[in-house]
Amino acid sequence: MRPDTNGRGRAPNSSAPATTRRSLRIERLEDRRVLAAFSVDNLNDAGPGSLRDAIEQANATPGPDQITFAVAGTIALESQLPTITDSVAIAGPGAELLTIDASNARGQDSKTRHFLFDDGVEDSAFVASISGLTLTWGYIAIQNHESLTISEVHISNSGGVWREGGAVTNLGYAHVFGCEFSQVLLTAVSNNGVIQLVSSQIRGGEIRGVYGGFGVHNEGIASIVDCEIDSIRGHGIYNGNGASALLDRSLVTNCIGASLARFSSGAPGGGGAFNDTGATLVVQNSRFEGNEYIGRDSFGRDHGGGAIFNDTGSTLVVEHSSFIENSAYVGGAILNGENTSVTIKSSTFSRNSAEWRGGVIYTTEVRTTEPRGKSSLDIDASTFSNNEAGYQGGVLFDTGITRITNSTFTANVARINGGALISNYFSDVTIANCTFSANRLTEAPDSPVVGAVANDGPLAMYGTIIANSIHGSKMDGSPGRDMGGVGAVTGRRNLVEDGTDGLPDTITGDPLLGPLAYNGGPALTHALLPGSPAIDAGGEYWGAWGTVDRDQRGSPFGRGRGREVDIGAYEAQGAVTAAPGDYNRDGVVDAADYTVWRDQSGLTVSRLTGADGDGDGRVDQNDYRVWRSHFGLRYDLPVAEPGDTVGGPAAADAALALWREPAGETDATEEPLDTAVLASRVGADRLLSLVDAPARHAAGEAAGAPRSPAADEAPASGPGERDAHRPPFRPAFAEQRPLL
Repeated sequence: MRPDTNGRGRAPNSSAPATTRRSLRIERLEDRRVLAAFSVDNLNDAGPGSLRDAIEQANATPGPDQITFAVAGTIALESQLPTITDSVAIAGPGAELLTIDASNARGQDSKTRHFLFDDGVEDSAFVASISGLTLTWGYIAIQNHESLTISEVHISNSGGVWREGGAVTNLGYAHVFGCEFSQVLLTAVSNNGVIQLVSSQIRGGEIRGVYGGFGVHNEGIASIVDCEIDSIRGHGIYNGNGASALLDRSLVTNCIGASLARFSSGAPGGGGAFNDTGATLVVQNSRFEGNEYIGRDSFGRDHGGGAIFNDTGSTLVVEHSSFIENSAYVGGAILNGENTSVTIKSSTFSRNSAEWRGGVIYTTEVRTTEPRGKSSLDIDASTFSNNEAGYQGGVLFDTGITRITNSTFTANVARINGGALISNYFSDVTIANCTFSANRLTEAPDSPVVGAVANDGPLAMYGTIIANSIHGSKMDGSPGRDMGGVGAVTGRRNLVEDGTDGLPDTITGDPLLGPLAYNGGPALTHALLPGSPAIDAGGEYWGAWGTVDRDQRGSPFGRGRGREVDIGAYEAQGAVTAAPGDYNRDGVVDAADYTVWRDQSGLTVSRLTGADGDGDGRVDQNDYRVWRSHFGLRYDLPVAEPGDTVGGPAAADAALALWREPAGETDATEEPLDTAVLASRVGADRLLSLVDAPARHAAGEAAGAPRSPAADEAPASGPGERDAHRPPFRPAFAEQRPLL
């Protein structure tokens, strides 16, 4: 049976009334009592005691059956096994003990299958399962038209039918759990029905033939949870026309797409995932890393999306996920087609790169000022750091309708314009309560030189910080700018260091930002240090679409904790008397502050007092992480009021702190990150945090128990090496191949 993936069909046996269904089931169980069991007693291809014989007997016996194995080794098939036409549970002894090899049968039928589940009836589906086997050298190892569970099966050197199936081909209902696909020839999983892929691993292999393949090829409804898709040549995930897919708590890594004949699927982008026309892809709690798209179109552009290509009319939602070191010609992480919808929330983008434009995101150009045909992009509570474009737009090259709120852009790079983002003449961009710091250009040609935000279309900006930009000068000697362009700029209550937004109420000068570090919440942010002019300077909240009551970190970090809201993505939760992590308030975050945290751990305090580094009013493990993330920071301490300083611990206590473990365990998914280099301009009045990042905790520390950074470790500078969105799961295969 092929399910109706548009939701108009019914699940098996759902049409009968509940009382009738219950009566029939009781009668059948009373009549049968136990399943009919058949044992495979030898490794022969055929004959008594063979797997082929057991399947034939099960087909001939009405009702549910069970096939077990009393042997271990390899069954070498000489021809395709019989089609399974009735309910059966095939229980192998374990994938490491029994292999079914179809290499001798493959020459007879290019679509050879190990197992085919199909009773030929379109309006019903029998229930079946298969487990504990290794299947190898079958173009289609398992093809399902029924309701099938596949668990703890290892499939290798299979999936070699171009656009006609994968190693597992589902046209019914399938649940795939704890399986491993290795040396995938073209496609691991092909779905035209409804499928759940859970706690499984897909690893690519050598490409056979002209075209590339897919880790998962979905043209129905797919749910991919706790999975790893690695080293596919083509697309890690293909989500077909009008299809729907969910990717949750999963990794997509080292997948390469290309417009080259060697492994091209014919798509103009998407090494990690290709979301085809009219499809919907939801990505949450997942990580795309090291994916790449190679090639360009005949004009040398518009092919890209190293992680995801979101094609015309499609919808992409990204939440609580990370995109690390993906690359392409345009759109190092994401390439958007025309009339698409993209929503990004609480996510991290770091070290992505584009050869031309849009180090993270590139939206295909639509030359019209009308909204019809334009793509929409909504970004909220996300951090973009150390991304790079070889030409323009270190993070974003935008041509659509874009709204960015409560987000941080740090140390992104472009060659000639728009170190963070550039919008063209046909775009419409709104930025609200964001922080842009240390974005830069690598060249200064005789053209607009804008270190952070370059707008050639209309830009509305509210409550936003733009500072520490590195932009040089034009060839004619005129200075570069933090922001600017030919488009009109509107808005209120911003802090632009060089004042180049041209708005009357803009604050200029140094915003006194802390390093990009852990301050609570799911992503890295810049805290506001003592004396920052951004504190209480935002007036009422000027949001892109109405009032928002929290900062980038989310709950419980509300807006308006002081007299007014703060400017930027971070909201101080109380009076700012010290830098985050400086719990003894002596102007340096060091080992002495650890003992303050240790002694106060578990207490409830006034926000941002004592060892409350994140400002939630509780001294807990998160405040330890704040201290560790800021370790080594030195800054200008404000004049102390009486009673402001917490007494420093003795030297012996400080030394002991280096070896004491913090109370409780640190979740591996919340490991603090290193910070980025925030600026090159350092003077007596500049914070050392703009140059030196907190020290990375030393390699070799005890697993699962991060130690305090040693006092003699030099703070490491450079981009953050890990982000806060590593998927909080560890599949069954992780002990052999540990995740990051």
